[in-house]
Amino acid sequence: MLPNIHKKPRPRRSVRHVPDGFQFLLEGNPHPLLIPCIVSEVASYLLVSDLKSFRQVCAQWNEEACKQLRLKAKIILQGEENLVAYTKLNSSAQSFHTNFELRGDLELGCLSVQTFFNTFGSQIKYVCFNRVKWKETELKDILFEKLPKLEELGLEARAYSDRRLFPGVSDHELMMVNSKLLLPKIRVLRLNIFSLMTEVTTPFLRDVLRVSPNVEVISSLKTSTIANPLPMPFIQYICQAMNYDTADDLVHMPYAADIAIAEAIIETKGLSLPKLACLDCNMRLRTPSLNQLALKGYPLRQLDLTVMSDVTSCTLQRLLSSVTNTLQVLKLKFQPGCPAAEEFVTPELKKLAELTLNGFKCSMKFLEYFPNLKMLTLIRINLQRALAMEAVQCEKPLELESFQVFEEFSMGGLAGDTIRLLALLFPRVRRLKLENLSDDSIVQVFAEFPYLEELNAMNGFYTDCGVTGIQKCIFNSSHSASDNVDLRRFKENPDISCMKNLRSLSLGSPKLTDYSILHGVALCKGIRRLHLLSNGITDVSLRKLSSELDLFYLKTEYCFQLTKDMVLYVKNQMKGRTLSLNEYTGPMKQSEIPKFMRRNGSLSVRLSKLDIVDTQLSPSLSSSSVLQLPTVPPNDVDDTSSSS
Repeated sequence: MLPNIHKKPRPRRSVRHVPDGFQFLLEGNPHPLLIPCIVSEVASYLLVSDLKSFRQVCAQWNEEACKQLRLKAKIILQGEENLVAYTKLNSSAQSFHTNFELRGDLELGCLSVQTFFNTFGSQIKYVCFNRVKWKETELKDILFEKLPKLEELGLEARAYSDRRLFPGVSDHELMMVNSKLLLPKIRVLRLNIFSLMTEVTTPFLRDVLRVSPNVEVISSLKTSTIANPLPMPFIQYICQAMNYDTADDLVHMPYAADIAIAEAIIETKGLSLPKLACLDCNMRLRTPSLNQLALKGYPLRQLDLTVMSDVTSCTLQRLLSSVTNTLQVLKLKFQPGCPAAEEFVTPELKKLAELTLNGFKCSMKFLEYFPNLKMLTLIRINLQRALAMEAVQCEKPLELESFQVFEEFSMGGLAGDTIRLLALLFPRVRRLKLENLSDDSIVQVFAEFPYLEELNAMNGFYTDCGVTGIQKCIFNSSHSASDNVDLRRFKENPDISCMKNLRSLSLGSPKLTDYSILHGVALCKGIRRLHLLSNGITDVSLRKLSSELDLFYLKTEYCFQLTKDMVLYVKNQMKGRTLSLNEYTGPMKQSEIPKFMRRNGSLSVRLSKLDIVDTQLSPSLSSSSVLQLPTVPPNDVDDTSSSS
């Protein structure tokens, strides 16, 4: 048989032209991420923001990402015009989205809303009514008749004395409610029923809780964070008049909806929530209410509690003992003068994984009772004092992976011995946040925690010597801050380049300059998230960072020596990445801040407080007229802002 001379020879793949990670093409085996079932499984773990990038890889990934987006993305329909347009556009589609939010000037009884729920209601699993209007039984009719698969309900509305889910039905009659007036599939309630008086809010919340016997998560719905418009001097005056410990207690005090939810859960008679596992709202309760909550016996996995000044350690221990076998996340905020903050007694919580203590004043002895703790956050604490009060003796090394401290300002700073003690207590920590770091203590961080993946060293007063490990006399010489000068031979201490696994870094100190960036940060090639705060950083550092590091997120604050041309250059170089370069929304105009800083010398900016500690006040500026800057609460420290 003659060979087929017309058959073209199969082209050979050259090893030289195969990119890294694609050697499987030479072997003829499909890559795992080209197999549909594996791609679908991977996509199910991604967030909505990640899915938007995931779908751009290829057609197959786009198909799998769209399936997950239908389940995870939320469609927001504002106003009747958008509602009608969406209904007309998608009424003939074979598959619908399952998550919706209705907001704006909408009435639940109008024809367009009724048509929307008649068309899509059978597939909806999550719906949020954001300040929409309803009369009498309109809300009840939609929930019970048109949403058979509803699993998550969000309500944000103003409470009125006559607004009830079941108008004209007394609380006694509701206690005898039958199975036809229940929503057994609801697992999550996100509520923000607000009013000036909780007596008006609570009755409506009782109705919602009674018809949701299988609810597992109750949280207070906060659709947006609104900055406090009050002047800072007025806030400080209110803090003194009302005996708040810090202005942070006033600006971020428990939301009115949180208080109403707590009252409805505790005071509603005959309420049975056997599956309630998460209370994602700040429970601001006194001793009698805490005792009632302990008697309820809810299998809580998450608890957020403000411990009032009348709560003793025995009362708190009684509550924690009721959730010993289930609790995994615990957040406690102790009010000033609370006895429980001075004597923190707790049972052994073997399942506790995340712990946040605010205003805690005891030793770290409690760590012995949480053997499986993974994340620990301490706010308003003197760390050195807490570690020195009493020795911690654990049967086995703690498995803590994340340790964060937000403490009061101290000119003494953390001692190196404190860092060494932390390394003995938490040998496996991978995410670390410490404040008041000096050159000595930050050098100890580099030496004792070389495997850190995330380091937050904001609100410190270390210098270039601590970050780079280079002798101080070198910086005082004639060497300019340039990456053309090799200063590695002058290193005498461990420096930031020792941390080979570092992925996220935050540095904030008024004494940082370009030396720290050029001879320290730029050497950490694995960094993907970077946050810098110092007036000593110039264009040289910004150009170096944008060219040397593959950053996904870059934020600078108070780096007022950066020029407009350099900022535009970096934004052009880092398109598609998250950038926030010197964005400022404080009470002082941004153009006025550099003048203020030049007139008054170096400033130590305190983000966790409401003030700036001035180290070199001019004669014309008294210590009582120090500039006031907005606070950044602990839970907002790592928030990202979108690129312009």
